[in-house]
Amino acid sequence: MAKGRAYGLIGQHVRLGCISVVTTLTGGCAMPTKPLPQCKEKLCDERVKEKGVGYCVIHLRDRYKSDARKSDTSFYNDRKWRKYAKQFLSVNPYCMACMMANVVERATVADHIQPIRAGGRKFDRCNLQALCTSCHNRKRATEK
Repeated sequence: MAKGRAYGLIGQHVRLGCISVVTTLTGGCAMPTKPLPQCKEKLCDERVKEKGVGYCVIHLRDRYKSDARKSDTSFYNDRKWRKYAKQFLSVNPYCMACMMANVVERATVADHIQPIRAGGRKFDRCNLQALCTSCHNRKRATEK
């Protein structure tokens, strides 16, 4: 093969097995760069294409979905939310759903009327309602 036509991709990244090289202006190969890192997910043999990510495209998407779920639940463990909910329940001590059924039950949960994952605002009093545990569980079951 003639020099200058080794790969036909002058100045481009070329993969040779697991080694990536950059072709030079003369068409030869420059020093090989580091091999692409392997995905951090167990039992995955894919190579990571983006620098600093650590996961292949498939597992990166899966991690993003699980991180989104974690962020919804971690909000409820936040000290600011617990204090806000406690104050809301002190002002609204009775379950709204039970009161509509002419039953008086103590509220234990400050519930978001429109869920946060559906666009509901976190610290909006207009988006909160006081519920007892059984009414809250019933509402959550119908949301899923």
